[in-house]
Amino acid sequence: MISNKSFYGIRALVHLAINARGGHVGVKDIATGQNIPLRFLELIFSRLKASEIVTSVRGAGGGYYLARPPDQITLADVIFACEGASEFAVPAALSERMNNGDPVGQTLIKVLDRQLEQLQSNLRSITLADIIQSAGLSSEMYFI
Repeated sequence: MISNKSFYGIRALVHLAINARGGHVGVKDIATGQNIPLRFLELIFSRLKASEIVTSVRGAGGGYYLARPPDQITLADVIFACEGASEFAVPAALSERMNNGDPVGQTLIKVLDRQLEQLQSNLRSITLADIIQSAGLSSEMYFI
């Protein structure tokens, strides 16, 4: 299931992609435009920046812009940045509990691992540009 952090991160990046127009957009503008709590959005953008999905411009007129074109940023990139690698893995505690010589537990872990790999593969095939196009938001995207 997608968390609010990832959901807001994707929405914020779409907003950024269609509103940056070759420059940057302030986090307050994104928060207001997408109705996202500012403090929460700042946390999300710190993760997106650390993952090199966005770049920042400091100062009073500062903001963010995409570090790569929207067609090179996948939903998997964003979710991984917002949630971490554990989002695509069976929790260790569950794996340990079910993998202790129990053939049903071991089989279930294998099935869950395959499903999570398929989910990650699907999310790697969808980009911000795909979301923008599917939503009919803009045929012109601006990025640096």
